[in-house]
Amino acid sequence: MKRTVHILVLASLVVGMLAVCTACSAKRDETDEEPSIFERGTWALSSFKGRQAPYHYGFCNYRYEYNERGQIVESRESTNAVNIVSGQTLYCTWSDDGLSYECSYTLTMGNFGENSDSGTHEATFQPEYDGLSATYTARGEQIPRIWESGDRTVRYALEYRDDGTIRRKEVEGRDFADTLEVYDYDERGNLVHYERTKSGEDAPSEIRTYDIAYEGDVPKSVTVTKTFPSDDEDATDTEEDAAATTHTYELMLNTDTEGNVVSAECDGRKMASMSWAYLESPDPLSRLRIQANAASALELL
Repeated sequence: MKRTVHILVLASLVVGMLAVCTACSAKRDETDEEPSIFERGTWALSSFKGRQAPYHYGFCNYRYEYNERGQIVESRESTNAVNIVSGQTLYCTWSDDGLSYECSYTLTMGNFGENSDSGTHEATFQPEYDGLSATYTARGEQIPRIWESGDRTVRYALEYRDDGTIRRKEVEGRDFADTLEVYDYDERGNLVHYERTKSGEDAPSEIRTYDIAYEGDVPKSVTVTKTFPSDDEDATDTEEDAAATTHTYELMLNTDTEGNVVSAECDGRKMASMSWAYLESPDPLSRLRIQANAASALELL
């Protein structure tokens, strides 16, 4: 009898422990949440090689290396137009909080790159997060060019949907102080329209638009229009004038199995190729910077 009671007590304890473990497990499942939209993995541009426009003489070559936090630790950028070579190589060390870096850089410029410069450069970042939107201000992110100052402030603003896809993006001051870039994405996070306005003294000096066509979620072609508005008040606005200041061309796109654009063609000729790296867990600011700078390969064309 005592043995039977002992067995029943043990059985009750086991059942109780199992119930407690099940409740704990259920509680963990309830509290476990998906990473925030600013902490999820993302594709990052690894390389770009080719022309940025079909009628350009210059060829560009970009390469980027990232650490486990998604921070760029090495970058190489160069352009070669006939015998005019310019480029920069950077090696960056980030602060512990990830809000600033110091880079050692080497610059080349001129005929066959005979002019060169080197030194160190610092940049700081001020991010702000608000629900499904985020902005960050980059101070000094532009590396100094030879004979130019790189101490520039650039502002990036991104809006997201609940599922983490980008809704809209704006970049102010990347190329020049008054440059504005606006990116619009569809409900699946696909870039469908891009417009960049470069401001002149009295009127925009260039307006560039991209309209992207998809088959499902796969980008297939892009219609690019570049307009150079006239700031001459007396200029006539004839069809001939408009044709002389507007250039339109179409790009055909090739993608990999992940849907990333890996090459672009124009008039049957390969214009550029690019490669991508997937970063599992970039820190929030690095993820913003990656998507602000090249959320799509089209932003380089």
